Amino acid sequence: MSSGMVRRSGLTMPVNNPRFVQKAWTRGCDFIILDLEDSVPPAEKAHSRTLVKDAIAVVARGGAEVWVRINHHLVLEDLEASVWPGLKRINYPKAETAQEIWLVDRIISRLEKERGIPAGHVEIGANVETALGVANALEIAAASPRITDFGGGGGYDMSRDLGVEMFVDFNQFVYGSGEMELAARVAGLEVHSTPYMPNPSGSVSDGDHAFRVAEATRKRGASQRGGAAEPGVYANDRRGGGCSSGVGVVRGVGCVGKDICGVWRGGGGLVRGATGQGVVGVGFALRPSQQGEGRGRFQSRERRGSVVIDLVRRTNLLVSLSSLEGVDRVWRLGADAVTLDLRDVTTEGLSQQARKWIRISIGFAAYGGAEVFIALGKEDVERHLEAGVWPGIAGIVLHDVDSAKDVGRWLPALESIEVNRGLGRGSLELIPVLESASGVWRVREIVMASDRVRQVVLDEGALCEDLGIVPREDIDALVYARGRVVVEAIAAGVQPLDLPHPVGTLSPELSADEIQDEGVRARNLGFKGAFFTRQDWVSPLNAAFSPTEEQVAYYTEVRRVFAEGVARGTAAVPFQGRMIDVPVDEWAKDVLRRADRCRERDRQKREAMERKHPGIAGDPEELTAWP
Repeated sequence: MSSGMVRRSGLTMPVNNPRFVQKAWTRGCDFIILDLEDSVPPAEKAHSRTLVKDAIAVVARGGAEVWVRINHHLVLEDLEASVWPGLKRINYPKAETAQEIWLVDRIISRLEKERGIPAGHVEIGANVETALGVANALEIAAASPRITDFGGGGGYDMSRDLGVEMFVDFNQFVYGSGEMELAARVAGLEVHSTPYMPNPSGSVSDGDHAFRVAEATRKRGASQRGGAAEPGVYANDRRGGGCSSGVGVVRGVGCVGKDICGVWRGGGGLVRGATGQGVVGVGFALRPSQQGEGRGRFQSRERRGSVVIDLVRRTNLLVSLSSLEGVDRVWRLGADAVTLDLRDVTTEGLSQQARKWIRISIGFAAYGGAEVFIALGKEDVERHLEAGVWPGIAGIVLHDVDSAKDVGRWLPALESIEVNRGLGRGSLELIPVLESASGVWRVREIVMASDRVRQVVLDEGALCEDLGIVPREDIDALVYARGRVVVEAIAAGVQPLDLPHPVGTLSPELSADEIQDEGVRARNLGFKGAFFTRQDWVSPLNAAFSPTEEQVAYYTEVRRVFAEGVARGTAAVPFQGRMIDVPVDEWAKDVLRRADRCRERDRQKREAMERKHPGIAGDPEELTAWP
């Protein structure tokens, strides 16, 4: 569906800045967004709402459409202040469910009737900016006829929700963007999307970059929301853009500086927030997809954050029980977790002597402060629980999980063994390992099958085997599977673990620096740690999945500069060529919080290693190999 309007360039500004509001209509933009959300400090929001009605008439003088971006948590108050004659669209941020859109639709319908606005005139722009929004994209997209276009899947809020850096040299949002476009097409909506162009500097004043993005968007027949800044960008965006045949609405850039709107007329994009010098950031208006009444265990942002940020289990080392010497060595490596592999243990091997061996191994693995798990095949749980679960075990790594049934069938047995062994009720975690197409497809039901699930592992090597793929270093065949696991896990408040291709498929020989680089790439794809067998990878992967000292210093300064801006009455502040607004500040909080948790975990392990440990419990002559 198309609105029939040409929307090539857009200007976004905080409604509480009278200088911006008074000059906005002179910029020649096709649409102007009055912002009540990220560019307005919390203390200014109530006052800003009183300004919207008059501001609508002011910014519309030049013929631009007028949109208002409201706050996710202040829907009723913001809509009451915003829906007046002259308004064309409400941008609803951080949309996560269809029910949210239905509520916004109903309130708008009431206000249209009360205020003499034609029924159905005001559109809804549903901005999907979280993993849960992506997971629910199709249902959100179809939630209201007021939604006419859809796309996106990236941006500051999305990067914060996934726990990834916004500006890297690869596309960390490819899955979300793809889901948004598919949802738009299924729902019969106009697609707006921006092709990926590397911009690791995060500059908002790179005119050449803006031109390339606008031109690529036009050529692929899509419309765009992306952004750039300053007068130099303005001219380049106008060259790059232009209506594409078959596209009813071309989404334009958002800009705030003098003459900038002309740049993106036809180019695409949306800039969020402003300063007197020009653009201060890039934002996206996204569109929801498939929601559901029965999402069951999808968590609040606070609950999701408490697990995704606070749980520090960056490295989980899988070790064989073939020799006591090997088990004795692993505690010195500094892994956050150690998993003892019981999958190859036969029923005949589970003698009393073997059970003693397992208990000794648990003790050794935990000496360095690591959490200890046991690895089981999904068909081996019943016969191995009695032998493998003892005090000191944190949980079970369950391999080859294909569905929620593979998790649910063993929950009563876990409850029973907890009672029998004096463990806390509900204390044993379950970490499913996805090794098949079925497991990846059903990842949502798997991670929501039990509150015991706080992490999920993607085994890329096993998945390739299940799909009949022969891995090649130059072809990454698992982009979609990897993105699906990240989005669905984080939406449910579960940490995804993986070392992506080529490490997870080909297991190449890598130096410590190389494996750390691969770990950083995994972190910036949304993974929170790794499950692996190489002992020499522990230290570099602990570092890879932790914030660096440079990041801590940078985000500490971000918080200081942003706080100063808020004190001046603005929540959009330029800093080192980038824009800082609310999601950037929230991401800075998350990075610093994660850094604190990692430091605390490392301190716990250091103290554990410094303690005097007992020797081998048992007769070393008797216990030198698996009984």
